[in-house]
Amino acid sequence: MRLGTVNIGGDKYPACFSARIMLELESEGDSVQEKLSKIADSGRMSELLPILHKMIVSGHRYAERHGIENPGELSYDDFVDDIGPDDFDGLFKATFDIIKNTGETTVEAAPPKNAEGTRRAAK
Repeated sequence: MRLGTVNIGGDKYPACFSARIMLELESEGDSVQEKLSKIADSGRMSELLPILHKMIVSGHRYAERHGIENPGELSYDDFVDDIGPDDFDGLFKATFDIIKNTGETTVEAAPPKNAEGTRRAAK
């Protein structure tokens, strides 16, 4: 999973579009893509900010598990209190950039240590 960053109140918070968020989006009956399209089309802060906050929470959890430095947890109240109307366009773009970039996974696979022996045994 790839992390993006979102600047809130002068701090850069890690954010990611995790499976937990996708499950929550689907729980309302629409597919993930349908729900994201509705959010993009509406352009409403009330639709966008809860999703973005969940992405920041997921980013924080991921960073903590993987030893990545981050500014810590951000409550929803602090999150919305640190955002002004002039921040919305940037946050809207950042949200959809993170969603797009999270989907671009890179898998680095190495053959198992005993792969050569396994191949010879299978012949």
